[in-house]
Amino acid sequence: MLALDTVIAPYEMRLGEAGSVTADTVHEQAAALGLLDAEDVVVLAGRDYSPIVTAVFRTPGRRSRDKGRGC
Repeated sequence: MLALDTVIAPYEMRLGEAGSVTADTVHEQAAALGLLDAEDVVVLAGRDYSPIVTAVFRTPGRRSRDKGRGC
């Protein structure tokens, strides 16, 4: 998870490769930022990331707004 003004170096990595982000990593980041109990979470990411984000933030009563354009 990055702040909107964070600049990162380019990288070439696919999900599932060694060193790529996992649900555990996102959970740790969300906890550190105090987001685990947030009412609303907006994620700007590609659709491949949807399962990771959903695993971290889905709670009963919430539904994904993923329309095949990301999450």
